[in-house]
Amino acid sequence: MRRPSVLVVIALLVLSMVASGCGQTAPQTAPKPAATPAPAPAAKPAELPVKSLVITAGTVGGGWYLAAARIAEFLQKDIPGLKVTVTEGLALDNIKLVNKGRDADIGITGTPMFIEAMNGVGSFKDGKLTNIGGLLTFAVDTLQIAATQKSNIKTLKDMKNKRIMPDRPGTGTEVMARGLLNINGMTYDSINKAGGKVQHITGEESPQLMRDGHLDTLFVKGRIPFSTILDLQTNVPIRMIPLDNDTLDKFLKANPGYVKSVIPAKTYTGQTEDVQAVGHSSLMYVRKDLPADFVEKVTASILSHAEEINKGVAGMAFSNLKAKAMVGLADKDMHAAVMKLFK
Repeated sequence: MRRPSVLVVIALLVLSMVASGCGQTAPQTAPKPAATPAPAPAAKPAELPVKSLVITAGTVGGGWYLAAARIAEFLQKDIPGLKVTVTEGLALDNIKLVNKGRDADIGITGTPMFIEAMNGVGSFKDGKLTNIGGLLTFAVDTLQIAATQKSNIKTLKDMKNKRIMPDRPGTGTEVMARGLLNINGMTYDSINKAGGKVQHITGEESPQLMRDGHLDTLFVKGRIPFSTILDLQTNVPIRMIPLDNDTLDKFLKANPGYVKSVIPAKTYTGQTEDVQAVGHSSLMYVRKDLPADFVEKVTASILSHAEEINKGVAGMAFSNLKAKAMVGLADKDMHAAVMKLFK
């Protein structure tokens, strides 16, 4: 029997080792997938420096109040988290409230009254108010004086012994009426002593008194035509009382911020000629101690909705044009944060 060759023996040994697993390569472990990094925590919105605003405006239903209410809606929409409240107010009181910085943050008044407060004169002769800065002028109001035809009042001087309504103390209308009467040598006391009567009621209440024969003339201030006079003339013959040149010139010289105005002929029934009058812009202002960037944001929001406000509220003229946003004011009267927003 032939013996196997050496090569055959070696081959058999190799096959035996393979079969028994000797020399087998260890299985490879699949690499683990890289871990997905955890998402970064969402950035918290910047904390509002002011979370609530109070705007003190005018009589509920009036132009000032309606404009403020519309502005409040836009501010709450444009500045998330901000709550805006609109309250009823009077022109002079509004300035004092905002200056104190406790019960109101933004106010509306007549520009001349604001200038008086800044300079510590007139109704603010007790001292300058330093915590107020202008934001925007947005309308021009005209003082309109209507008298019943049977009263025979044709000029201011004819009111020395008549029954007059100059509006409530503290309103811009009353300030103007009192000033014009003073220029013509009259005070409320002198009118009462001469047999007349001064009644401090609202323009809305006065037409009925005139219809009932208890009032001779009224002073109202606002856009032309004015709703109170339109209502009155439907059943009471009236006459619009003009300001003579001497009275108007003296008033404008003594009271910065006012402007000449005209009530065009045919505005009211029986008015055949233009009536010379005086008016002023309305002003929205803010307390100066509010953060500057917040004031800028508030003003920018108002200006971005200027067209909507102007269309929605009669007589409004909000604008980023400096000539319209600062009627009767100087740069020093404005809050510094808003100046960069004007063209």
